[in-house]
Amino acid sequence: MSGTKIISAAAVGLGTLLYASTSHAAPDDRDLILVPMEGGYMHNFGAYRGRPNQSLGTLGSGFGYMWDRVGFMAIARVGMGPGGTRLGWGGGRGYYSLLGNDLFELGPDLSITAGGGKVDGKRGGLIAAAEPGISARAYSEMAGMFELKANWYQPLSNDQSWGSGAMLSLSWHPIYTIW
Repeated sequence: MSGTKIISAAAVGLGTLLYASTSHAAPDDRDLILVPMEGGYMHNFGAYRGRPNQSLGTLGSGFGYMWDRVGFMAIARVGMGPGGTRLGWGGGRGYYSLLGNDLFELGPDLSITAGGGKVDGKRGGLIAAAEPGISARAYSEMAGMFELKANWYQPLSNDQSWGSGAMLSLSWHPIYTIW
């Protein structure tokens, strides 16, 4: 399945969930539990280990907590691309809101992930990376929170089966206040 088809399927799924949602954005001074549903795209720049540029469609989810402009989240992601490439990651993510108001936030984002899978139909071995970037979050009264993230995928070792690259993803978080 191509990355474009995966992203399209994720967008349709997110749109469907939006119309079915009854969740609300949190009022001021409330902590939030976040459970994102995410679709994205990842592109490897330049030839890596003799392979030309590669790209993946990604789907992910997680569980997190946000309070007073700071958030932490446990994440899981799968990536599928051409030639039998199937990867999976798990890890953690932290973010901070530098700018924002009741409806919009913008700030730095950092994920640390590890996983494995197959690249070009062959076992890929361990993949571990730091993913620094920036995220923008928009709050909706009736539909929760939307988030657009742009990250750089930087492997933590040189012997991985997937190289450095850019990541772009769109998430939808149904938001629940907890106190």
